[in-house]
Amino acid sequence: MRDRCRVAACAAAIVFAVASPAGAQEDAPGSADHPMITRFQGSQIIDYVQSDFDEYAAVLGRAGGSVSAPVWDKRQTLQGRLTRILYRLPAGRTSIEVLSNYTSALAKQAFKVLFECGNAACGAAFYQRSNRVFTRTGTTRDVFIVGPRIQRYVAARLARREGDVYVFVYVAETTTSITGTVAHLDVVELKPMDTGLVTVNAAAMAEDISQSGHVALYGIFFDTGSAAITAASDAAITEIAALLRNNPKLRLQIVGHTDTEGTLEFNMDLSRRRAEAVVQTLVSKHTIAAARLQASGVGYLAPVASNRTEEGRAKNRRVELVEIF
Repeated sequence: MRDRCRVAACAAAIVFAVASPAGAQEDAPGSADHPMITRFQGSQIIDYVQSDFDEYAAVLGRAGGSVSAPVWDKRQTLQGRLTRILYRLPAGRTSIEVLSNYTSALAKQAFKVLFECGNAACGAAFYQRSNRVFTRTGTTRDVFIVGPRIQRYVAARLARREGDVYVFVYVAETTTSITGTVAHLDVVELKPMDTGLVTVNAAAMAEDISQSGHVALYGIFFDTGSAAITAASDAAITEIAALLRNNPKLRLQIVGHTDTEGTLEFNMDLSRRRAEAVVQTLVSKHTIAAARLQASGVGYLAPVASNRTEEGRAKNRRVELVEIF
């Protein structure tokens, strides 16, 4: 349940061992590095496209078929904030060196690799995923007009409560409009799903509990892979305290739930510790009697949706309040 890493908190979090803030050459006007992922030392942004909300076809498998009509082994449609950056790498830097730095940096930040390939393993038509994405200049438009001499690719995902982050890096050694190594970086930040479920309303929580004996909450956030509650959770926990004060005979089991990221043992322990953290916060900061609260975690053993999709994983990452007697 590695589900919490806001962009603001992660600014410049992924830093390559050879990274620097800017290349020697001037970047394309209006462009900028993504706040979560810095650039390879000496790289220059030569094209940049950013959209607050867009649809993105994520390539997660080899490209078969023909160059004119690629057939992808696996693709997934994503929706969210999309940032696309084309970097020109310094002379002499190889594709394997550049991609290795990206892959290593992503792993340090708990990104999970979804797919990776190199050269023929990617497929002869794989470069078509990047063709005509960038059109700022003739040079950037034509850089992927034919297949590169060498190509490498990695797709990775970071699970977050407020919406997963996907990173796609395609590094190519080209001989088209640019002779040398270029890196095409795409970052998709999924828009948080509107679940329609109760978040921070004490009255609504009380109604759900009276009708079904429990309520699922999606407004309690934790640091990635941790039981540390973030400040964004204050409103939800304050409402839980109000619920308990308004109903002095109510006793609650606080139950942590996760998605399937990580092992069962890891998620059982993490979900329990997170539930305990909620209980401790209610007791220490809101003076709720400890005798009225119990904590437990069930990991990913009680899903309310499929863990095969981001939407399902988002629904499964939750804290539930269960009435006990």
